Amino acid sequence: MPGVAGQLEPPLRRALRGEQVFDLELKGTQFSAVGEGRVYLASLEPARDKTGSVVGVLCSALDITDRRRAEEALWEHRERLSNLIGQAAVGIAQTDLQGRFLLVNDCYCIIVGQDRDALLSKRMQDITHPEDEPANIALFARLAKTGEPFSLEKRYVRPDGTVVWVNNYVSATRDPAGRPQYMVAIVKDITERKQTEAALAESEDHYRHAIELSPHIPWTAEPDGQIVEVSPRGAAVLGVPIGSLAAQGWLNLVHPEDRRGVETTWAEATHSGALLDMEFRFRHADGSYHWVRSRAAPRRDAQGRILRWYGTLEDVHERKLAEAALRESEEHYRYTVELSPQIPWIADAQGQIITISPRWGNLVGPTPGGTLGMGWLGAIHPEDVARMEACWTRSMTSGEQLDVESRIRLRDGSYRWFRSRAAPRRDEAGHSAGTVRMKTSTSASWPSSRSLTWRTTIRSQIWPIATCSVDSWSKR
Repeated sequence: MPGVAGQLEPPLRRALRGEQVFDLELKGTQFSAVGEGRVYLASLEPARDKTGSVVGVLCSALDITDRRRAEEALWEHRERLSNLIGQAAVGIAQTDLQGRFLLVNDCYCIIVGQDRDALLSKRMQDITHPEDEPANIALFARLAKTGEPFSLEKRYVRPDGTVVWVNNYVSATRDPAGRPQYMVAIVKDITERKQTEAALAESEDHYRHAIELSPHIPWTAEPDGQIVEVSPRGAAVLGVPIGSLAAQGWLNLVHPEDRRGVETTWAEATHSGALLDMEFRFRHADGSYHWVRSRAAPRRDAQGRILRWYGTLEDVHERKLAEAALRESEEHYRYTVELSPQIPWIADAQGQIITISPRWGNLVGPTPGGTLGMGWLGAIHPEDVARMEACWTRSMTSGEQLDVESRIRLRDGSYRWFRSRAAPRRDEAGHSAGTVRMKTSTSASWPSSRSLTWRTTIRSQIWPIATCSVDSWSKR
């Protein structure tokens, strides 16, 4: 064994002294000197004569180079594998076929909230959430029997009671006969994802309930204005199939008189990206048209490009009818007042005139102090001013109805007798909110229904207060 003489001398001396030497590893070369770095396993046995004296040494050697290299390679492989498992960003656990932990890495310990020593005395079932355990055990048993790997999402329960969601991929390592021998689980913490999914589901459920209770019909459109989605509520409210509203189909249900304006407004919005707000008539399944209001806004990307339009459709038919009825009522009131021989006017809770029929100006003309406020007293006959003012003050103070006669100067300078009547309208607390008065001629007094019409109109238009009237006549 070339190259081993220096290594062999000390154990050889021990053998010559009668000591047996076993498992002596020697490094050297082959006799043929073909290669270097050979490893030999040697043993030295003292050789004795008939008297028992050591007369020599019997040496035997076995070349174990290949075996040693295989052992070193295996050690290096195990070391790399150990480092890989220890530094892995996922949890790794090895168990026997009954689920008892044999090996766990640091990440797995962090996931389940337990140290390595504690886990190595437990089974996988001991840390699994009770609700997930039956399914997990069934898959585990199938793997132990067939070797078929499985993947599932389940929960671990930490010692402090908190729950962590994981994704488990479990496979088996086999013995030389091919039978499952150990279980290896690759574990990833998905708790954050699960929480996000739960929050998203809650948000979607909240949105769905909000939409179902909303009087509006949500819709979305492509950047070019093509409708891509309409809430199912549209079918219930409009009574038309949802599919008939897609793309440009909804335009076929717009009232012919409104369609051109609607098309133009929508085209301008999609071109400019401006907010949309328009009202038009929309045909329902029964053929009737209802007024609707459509509003929309674009959603843009980071560069400002429109990604999608989001809008709502709202039934405003009752509001439009109410507006039309109000306009009709206002027109009716205006013509009634203009043709009435009375002079209606309104005072606030402090007794100041805030509005008066144009008929006052036509009949009386301008007064030095104006008409509003207390300026109207300038048209009262000087002999009647004190009495008129006293009656008016008493009514304002007590809340009693006013009924007083006085002379008022007309445009031509003559005086004519007027009868002024007024009553306060009170708020919910019983306080006077103001006064409405009318001046009418006794020779052509209006029926009470006309006064009620005026009173109703005044309440909705100007001030929530009461009514009065003033009759005028030539007093003989």
